[in-house]
This record gives sequence, C-alpha cells and structure tokens, in this order.
Amino acid sequence: MIDVHDSDAESIERMKKWWSENGKTTVAGLVLGLGSVFGWSGWQSYQEQRAEAASGLYQQLSQSAADGRPEDVRRHGETLMGEFPDSGYAALTALFLAKVAMTDKQTDEAVGHLQWVLDNASLSELKLVARLRLARLALDKGNADEAWNFVNAVAPGKFENAYTFVKGDILIAQNKPQEAREAYVKALDLYGVGDPEYRRVELKLNDLGTLNVPAANGS
Repeated sequence: MIDVHDSDAESIERMKKWWSENGKTTVAGLVLGLGSVFGWSGWQSYQEQRAEAASGLYQQLSQSAADGRPEDVRRHGETLMGEFPDSGYAALTALFLAKVAMTDKQTDEAVGHLQWVLDNASLSELKLVARLRLARLALDKGNADEAWNFVNAVAPGKFENAYTFVKGDILIAQNKPQEAREAYVKALDLYGVGDPEYRRVELKLNDLGTLNVPAANGS
C-alpha cells in the first residue's frame, strides 16, 4: 500500500500502480457488496408484500366462512393455495377448503386438502386436526382399519377428547363393543359435562347398552 512519508510524485505513481493492479477487484467487491445489501432489502420487501397479500386473502376467506358464503371461501382459498402455498396461512386454508368440500359431499377433494395439511403443515396441532377429520371420512366410507391408523399411535395432545371419541366409533365399526364402551367412558371424562360434545358421547354410550355389553370393571 501507499507510504505516507513518500513524496507526492512517488505517492501518485504508487497509487496508479496499485489501482491498475487492484482497482477492478475493489470496484467489483464494492458493487457486489452494495448489491447484496440492496438485494437483501428488496427481497425482504418482496416477502413482506407477499405476506400481506396472503394475510388479506385469508381475512377475506375467514369473513366469507363467517358469513356462510362457501363459494367465496373456495374462491379465496384456491387463490391463496395457488399463489402462496408456502405461507403460514396455507394449512389453515386447506382445512377450510376441506370443510367446504365435505359440505358439498366432495369426499375425495376433502381428503386431498386434509392430506396436504398432513404432509405440509408446520404446526403439529393442524396435523392432528387433519388426522382426526381423515379418520372420520375413512370411517364414513366403511374403512374402519384405515380410520384407526390415522388416530392410533399418535400423541393427540389437547385433542385427546376428540381422538378418544372417534376411537370409540371406530371400535364399534370393528365389532369391539367392550373396547368402544371404555373409549366412550374415557371420552366423557375428558370432555366434561359442560362440553357440547358430552351429550353426543353419552348417547353413543347409551346405545351400547342396548347391545347388552357388560360394563367394564363390573360397573
């Protein structure tokens, strides 16, 4: 580099030589450095715009669902899934679309959306919801063993009540009434009297009584 004690002429000559040897590299590094800074800033701005767009679509979808407009739910949902499949709203949107499909009795479409959640959702809670609904759909089709595979050997977390309930239904379909009774009794305890689902489980348990199935533990 340049020595500050050299004469002006020598300094100029040294500067010319240094620039001829290193100038292009320096400029290139500066350009790349600035490009990376402004490029990253632009990328962040782009990502923020996409997040805002996805959020806006999801709000429209949610409002359409609240207003009972399934066609608008489907329209907004399909747009969001098509344009923002990697957004945090995609899995929630897929659950909405599955519900609309089930209402329209489009079972295969509903299964597709729920399977997408199972394969792609980042939140375990959403995967648990998808598993539960897939089990119900499989059971409705008469595929009790497939339904069991969806809910068995998985930690249901805060959905243990609903999982236990559907297990009771599956066990009935598998002609295992005693095990079904045990599942329903457990589900009643998990739901608690104040829960809206409590009465449904209670009715299922009462129906088991008509099959003359002995109660567990002699009760």
